[in-house]
Amino acid sequence: MKNYLMRENFILPLVFMAVMSSCEKKTNEDPVPVETPDKYAVREVSMKLSKNVPNSDGCIYFSFAADKVFGQSASDAAGSSEWDIAFDKVNGFTNSDKKGKAAVSVYVTDYTDFDAVVNYLPFVEYSSQWVGNNSIEVTLFDAMPPQKSVAWFNAGICNYYTFDTGSMPPSVTLDKRVRIVKTASGEYVKLQFTGVYEDPVAKTGFGTVSFKYAFLKSEGNNALRTGEIVVENLEQGTLKKRLESYTMEDIRILTIKGVVDQSDANAIKEIKNLDILDLTDASVAVTPHQYFLRDNSSALRKVIMPRNLETIGQGWLGYSSKLQEVIVPGNSLKTVMDGAFAFTSSLQRVILPASVLTISHEAFSYSGIEEFVYPPLVRDVEYKTFYSCQNLKKIVLPDEVKTIQGGALAYCKNLTSVYLSGKTPPVLDNTYYEIRGSKGSMYPFAGLNWYNENDEILVHFYIPQGTLSSYIAVWKWENYSEYLEEL
Repeated sequence: MKNYLMRENFILPLVFMAVMSSCEKKTNEDPVPVETPDKYAVREVSMKLSKNVPNSDGCIYFSFAADKVFGQSASDAAGSSEWDIAFDKVNGFTNSDKKGKAAVSVYVTDYTDFDAVVNYLPFVEYSSQWVGNNSIEVTLFDAMPPQKSVAWFNAGICNYYTFDTGSMPPSVTLDKRVRIVKTASGEYVKLQFTGVYEDPVAKTGFGTVSFKYAFLKSEGNNALRTGEIVVENLEQGTLKKRLESYTMEDIRILTIKGVVDQSDANAIKEIKNLDILDLTDASVAVTPHQYFLRDNSSALRKVIMPRNLETIGQGWLGYSSKLQEVIVPGNSLKTVMDGAFAFTSSLQRVILPASVLTISHEAFSYSGIEEFVYPPLVRDVEYKTFYSCQNLKKIVLPDEVKTIQGGALAYCKNLTSVYLSGKTPPVLDNTYYEIRGSKGSMYPFAGLNWYNENDEILVHFYIPQGTLSSYIAVWKWENYSEYLEEL
């Protein structure tokens, strides 16, 4: 031991002298540059559950800032802001509602070209399109064959694949749309899923989550989307002329900035292969009782309405056979008139701003809408608003709703979940009504599938804690209390 100490004491002065000598020699030289990682570089991640987190709660947790996969218990995850997204098998959720303490949210863009997205600012203004965790239908892979179930996940990073068990090995189709994720630290990254197999060629090792991501800046221009045409400064009535220089069959996305009248809307309906219509920065010079985009037989799948729009007119988007999604950005919309989305059999999703005051009768009747969240200021669920919406499974009513009127949710054969967060029960109004000469009365929930073949309850009304007796009294449901469930 003494010899070791003596040697250490002898070496230290020599090291000190060498360092000092080296410093003297480099005094007049340029410093050696140190490479730092490019924050905006593309990173690729592949996470296999059994390999990455053997001691976790069964989920994969990932941090963009740390570029790191780690495992932890559910309670630790719920109290941590050190992670952004997580996966239970291949189903994803975020560090937000019910799962964590942060407010991580996801925006699903219409871009499939990962490199085309460089700036996050154009997406931030669409606040209603950013999603956190929610109760959604997912495919669970804990048993074979996989089962459908309603669980708490984030739709933005959950429904990125289509799983078909009809073939062996099962066929998986990826949704290549680029996602924007607002992280726990308030930064933004773009993310694109690249696989669900450990060996993508042999299609083995299902349960692997693979994606690439990169941080985004608040500057630079995002490229046009594939097949996109942008019409700037449109003067009403001139769209057909402005499109003459394009091959109409090649137009997939049409972005219009300017004023659109009914003749322009008619020109839009003539673009047979049009997939997305973006009117965010347009104004509509169409009266509420004109047709606008009604009776559209083109391939139009998605419409983004103007941010300055105050009224969606009568039947404006009705009878559009391929329409699946309608989004209204901004905070100007006040009124949705009757029949606005009626008879749109392919319709799945409509997102309205919080400024909406009225959604008129039959607005969604006979549509394919699957889920709907009422804007908070609406007070009445009007007559036949969702009449015979065969795909409607879930509806969230506003806190201060006063009445649910005749036939409002009637004959929605697949409706299972009605959420009422108000402590004062709304009145169920099935009294006499008259709509365009049709007279009569109808119970708001007429024709629902209340039980399955095993006499199990299918329809659940979720109400606030401590309100069961009030709802029973107001609705006169003394014999039907089993449908009410306090949350």
